[in-house]
Amino acid sequence: MSEGVCIFEIIYDSNGYPTDYMIIDSNSAYESIIGYRKEDLAGSKASDIFGTEYIPHLYTYAKIAETGKQTNFETYCPYIGKHYRVSIISPEKGKFITILTDITGQNEIDDELKAVYENVPVVIMLVDSDRRILKLNKNAELFAGSSAKNLKGLRGGDALGCLHSLDDPEGCGFGPHCKNCKVRNTVLDTFNTGTNYNNVEVNLPFIVNGYEKHLTLLLSTSFINTDNQPKVLVSIQDITDKKTLEKNICEKDSLLKDITENIWDMVCLADKNCNFVYVSPSHEHHLGYHFEDLVDKNIFEFIHPDDLKHIEKLYFEFLQTLNPIRSECRFRHSKGHYVWLETSVNVVYDDYGDIKYFVFNSRDITERKETEEKLKYKEEILELALNSTSLAVWDCDIKKGELYFSEQFSKLLDCGNKELVLDTQTWWNLIHPDDVNRVSKALNDYYAGRTTVFESEYRIKDNSGKWLWLLDKGKITKRDNSGNSERLTGVILDITDKVEREEKIREYANKIKESKITREKELHHRIKNNLQVISSLLNLQSEKFEDEDVVEAFKDTQNRVISMSFVHQKLYQTNNLDNLNSKDYIKELVSYLTNLYNKNNIDLNIDVQNCYFGIDIIIPLGMLINELVSNSLKYAFPEGESGKVDIQLYKNYKECYTLIIADNGRGIPENIDIRDAETLGFQLVSSLVNQVNGDFEIYSGNGTMFIIEFSG
Repeated sequence: MSEGVCIFEIIYDSNGYPTDYMIIDSNSAYESIIGYRKEDLAGSKASDIFGTEYIPHLYTYAKIAETGKQTNFETYCPYIGKHYRVSIISPEKGKFITILTDITGQNEIDDELKAVYENVPVVIMLVDSDRRILKLNKNAELFAGSSAKNLKGLRGGDALGCLHSLDDPEGCGFGPHCKNCKVRNTVLDTFNTGTNYNNVEVNLPFIVNGYEKHLTLLLSTSFINTDNQPKVLVSIQDITDKKTLEKNICEKDSLLKDITENIWDMVCLADKNCNFVYVSPSHEHHLGYHFEDLVDKNIFEFIHPDDLKHIEKLYFEFLQTLNPIRSECRFRHSKGHYVWLETSVNVVYDDYGDIKYFVFNSRDITERKETEEKLKYKEEILELALNSTSLAVWDCDIKKGELYFSEQFSKLLDCGNKELVLDTQTWWNLIHPDDVNRVSKALNDYYAGRTTVFESEYRIKDNSGKWLWLLDKGKITKRDNSGNSERLTGVILDITDKVEREEKIREYANKIKESKITREKELHHRIKNNLQVISSLLNLQSEKFEDEDVVEAFKDTQNRVISMSFVHQKLYQTNNLDNLNSKDYIKELVSYLTNLYNKNNIDLNIDVQNCYFGIDIIIPLGMLINELVSNSLKYAFPEGESGKVDIQLYKNYKECYTLIIADNGRGIPENIDIRDAETLGFQLVSSLVNQVNGDFEIYSGNGTMFIIEFSG
């Protein structure tokens, strides 16, 4: 046994006060520690052994001997020149046992501990029962911004600059916040109970470099009772930055967790053997797997057999370079079918630069792949269709000024079976000079929104120098974020044969038209001649009669024939057989009638617009004018009496035509209703008005006025 054990008995004076203690018994280790033999110690008093009236620790030992409460402490005995660790117990009242451990050899260790004490980045203070500083290390001085000389004797909050110590004139421990102060209460509890505390987290406001700052501290306390003078060793570590860092890390971890748990893409971690370590919750939505369904399983187990060889090759190449890669493959769903995934792979390294994880970021592209397959199929069908026709596809990169043409266009220009890329200027140079402006206008109209599609027909020169007619149609297929055109795409159709056929058809149609006009003009010429023959026959026949009424009837009929003859004469003289200008015709007809009736005393006012009518209208219109003007010339004015006849024809506001024939003669007798008149002339007027799809009104009083409105 290395500890020295000795039994003592307290010696009291007559008043019962302890004055000394006497050795009753000891072990051999005790002899070795203090340097006395056992027989020299037994029955000896402490005052005799140490040779002094001051008995070391007398009152401490007496208290333990009386109360039975045990304690321990470290002490230095100058009489022996050694350091001891002493434990004291009382076996019975008035006696006590000391257990000594020689710790003199620990001086070097104590020096090292002192160095640690002075340099550890923790505030260390030794305080008394009033919480006043007895001793403090250098870090405490730095924290307080003052020297140990100025800080000793102050309470902790006063020394370190706690803002709550300013709340009361008494300082630390007396302010309104101090009652619940963790530092104060922990230190006091250590004094009261001897309980040591470790890493108690405390939040307090301090003045740091002149500014208020809330700090998070870790508080530890150790109870020390030497020479019956209890003390507490207080250590304070500032963990504010650490807590802030932990909070930031926690927030980032939470953010990362929120991202990985809510991200639509699938994120997983795998070890160097491609075994799943972590999978995001989105795997369940896309693939039907829970976390536990995949963890520790190998990724390659889920790859489609047809894709496995390709993926293994990519993986091997990835291991050689460790550069990020991207791939597409089919991954087995929990229900057994396969889902197309687009996956990127990257590496996470550990602190030593070794591979820690592989990070896989995957996206479900099944719908895109199906769309691509459909598009590919449609492209193949389109290519087949285009190859079966003369349609060529083109695509213009407007910003680059480049045009891309399909193989069909190369065939069209006799340039072989290859796709062509031309700059836009070369393209314009291929277009026939006479067509450039037309194509440019069509393109500008489309860009300006005046047309919904670019469309133009133009000629272009092929490789042999032949001019081909093309029908070109296109639309804008891509715009930038500002709405500016980026790509224009369209198709070209070779319409050379169509244009040539249409040209031949036009030539043939023109020939037919010319032939028809010639024949119709010849027909009108013959009709005119025949009508003139009829007019001559009527004139000859009238000479056989002496009855004036009969002669007049022949004359009226002759005039009607002549009016029709004028129409056919005009049609013979014009190249437009469908529409005849009524103005010249009416003037000639009225002039003829004036001469026929020898009415030079009658003023004729002709106000006729350039109105064009077909033969179905012009003939009944001419006969109508013939009847009405003839009636005015014959009956409106007595023999030798002067007067006037007005003739007007114009297009009215109803888009119909108005014919007015008026005279200032004696008018129609009141007893005659022209609509019911049985004379041939009046009956003919009504019939002719119906033929021109019209209606008429008659006004008689100071002369006669016929107003006829017809659609023409």
